[in-house]
Amino acid sequence: MERRWRGTTILLGLLLVGALGWGVWEAQARRQAQTQLLARYQQNFFDALGHVENIEVLLSKALVSAAPAETVRYLSELWQHAFAAQANLNALPVQPGGAMRTSRFLTQLGDYSFVLGQSLARGETLSDKDLQTLQDLQRQVSLLGLELEQAVERFTAGKTPWADAPRKMRPANIAADLSQLPVEQTQADDDFLRIERQLSEFPTLVYDGPFSDHLIQREPLGLGERTVSAEEANALAREFVSPENGADLTAQNTGETGEAAVIEAWGVAVKQATSATWYLDVSKRGGHVLWMLRPRDISAPALSLTDAIERAREFLLARGWESFEVTYPVVEGGRAIIPFVSVQDDVLIYPDQIKVSVALDNGEIVGFEAIQYYMAHHERILPQPEISEDEAAQVLHPDLLVEATRLALIPRENGDEVLTYEFRVRGHGNLYHVYVNALTGRQEQILRILETDQQGLLAQ
Repeated sequence: MERRWRGTTILLGLLLVGALGWGVWEAQARRQAQTQLLARYQQNFFDALGHVENIEVLLSKALVSAAPAETVRYLSELWQHAFAAQANLNALPVQPGGAMRTSRFLTQLGDYSFVLGQSLARGETLSDKDLQTLQDLQRQVSLLGLELEQAVERFTAGKTPWADAPRKMRPANIAADLSQLPVEQTQADDDFLRIERQLSEFPTLVYDGPFSDHLIQREPLGLGERTVSAEEANALAREFVSPENGADLTAQNTGETGEAAVIEAWGVAVKQATSATWYLDVSKRGGHVLWMLRPRDISAPALSLTDAIERAREFLLARGWESFEVTYPVVEGGRAIIPFVSVQDDVLIYPDQIKVSVALDNGEIVGFEAIQYYMAHHERILPQPEISEDEAAQVLHPDLLVEATRLALIPRENGDEVLTYEFRVRGHGNLYHVYVNALTGRQEQILRILETDQQGLLAQ
């Protein structure tokens, strides 16, 4: 009996020592994870500060540079530092949305510098307004840098801006995900709250680039003015689905998009007795179907890309979509994704684009998207070319062999549209589409087209 108790005592002692050892190991692992986390935050923070300081220096150089080539270099480097600073700051443990203005400011700053650099590279000069904007941006970046430096001072005084983050994170997630956001407010949130308030006082940065506020907030051009109710949206969705699927359909509202959506819409689910379901968004203005999705498993392909294109054409014609041409179809996941652009006066109108997805097992239309079309479509009076096709061809590289040419209206990054000659050319073993401005003769854009047999064409 005494031996049994002695053995039990020894076993309990070993278990206790093991438990204590496990606890010590777990505590050490947690401290190590927290140390790694703080080190990562510290590196991101100081990297961001370094990028912001470099941005301020580059802005000051761009303002006094008299050599366009050097100014382009400064603006290009500024663009890289702006997006790097944004990436570093976005990795810090602040509440969701806590650095939204800071992130947007850096995005627009980088984009603005890129747009100016492109203008200079085209031989244009900076206007007085551009120079004033650069001065304003330098002042704003200096203020941002000052706020970050003050956070550094708090760090050196023993109060790390993100010191409370590991303690306030969900413990179970620390080791598994070192990027988990804190669930309570930390010193970092207070620091960025001051920065966000400072940035909210800056004027809106308006320029000709894709991240400019006036382009992000632009109104769709092709909706019309009629307002439709949820019930009307249900009827329109059912009508959109019915041509290939008969009248045995029911439609039910599934909600609506918020006011922040690019186009406000009603969500609709259309069901068939066979249990097939289509999901659609119908715009509140105009009652247009913005997109449709028919989710289902797709079997082995039985149709060619050519067959799929014909099915897509039939789908569009049945809904009144005429005068459209295929651009760059591609096969992916058993589906043919087929973009169409409208044609006006034999000119390709690339901004007016829609996409149709066709299942290659039986030719069913499983997807439709027309948001870009309704954002861009409007009545256009196309200009007449001011240079001939032969004159435009003189801009092409001498190594390129022209296979086909036609007029095309293409969008620029700033939202403008420009009439071009689209040259289909080959050179150095590749297929390209080169776009030359039909008014000025300047090269606007080059796309490399990947040809992959049944996989279609992919523009890069």
